[in-house]
Amino acid sequence: CMPKFRVPTVMVHMSGLRNGQWGRRGVMRALGVWNDKADLVAADAWVSTRSDALLVVDHLFSRSFTSMREFDLLASRALLLGLLLKRRVVIPPLPCDKAWSQKAMEPSHLRALEVGCGPDKQCVWLPMPHFKEAWCSGVDFLYDIDYQELRRRDADARSDVLNITDA
Repeated sequence: CMPKFRVPTVMVHMSGLRNGQWGRRGVMRALGVWNDKADLVAADAWVSTRSDALLVVDHLFSRSFTSMREFDLLASRALLLGLLLKRRVVIPPLPCDKAWSQKAMEPSHLRALEVGCGPDKQCVWLPMPHFKEAWCSGVDFLYDIDYQELRRRDADARSDVLNITDA
C-alpha cells in the first residue's frame, strides 16, 4: 500500500519497462508517484488537451469480458470518443478477480497493476507499449482511483461529467 505521504523522488530507474516514456509515465501515475506538473513541460503534440470535462466509463462494462483484448478495445474506443468530445476519459478498473486480469499483471505482460489500499484497492489498465500500438500514446486520461479521490476532495469535480453506462 502507498503511504499517505509522498517520498520525494530524485531518480527512478525503469529500464526494464520496454514501453517507452508514455508507458513509464502510466506506471508511475498508477503507483501514485507521478507529479502532474511534469506534464507541463511536454510538447502539446505529446499530451492531449487536459480538460476539466470528463467522460466516465462505467466499470460494469468489463465484468463480462473474457480477455485483455476486450478491455483494450473498450479503452481505445473510450479514448477516441474522449478526443472527439474534447473530454478527459476516466478508465474503469479491471476486474481483479478475473484470470485474464491476473495474467495481465504478471511481469512478463505488465498490462495492469494493482494499486491502492483497503476499499480503494483497484487493478488499473496500462496502455499497450506505444512502439507496438500507437493509438494511446500522448492521450491523457484518469484512472478511476484518481477520479474517486478527486471527487472526495473537490465537489466541483462532478460538475461537467458525462457518464457512459451499461444501461
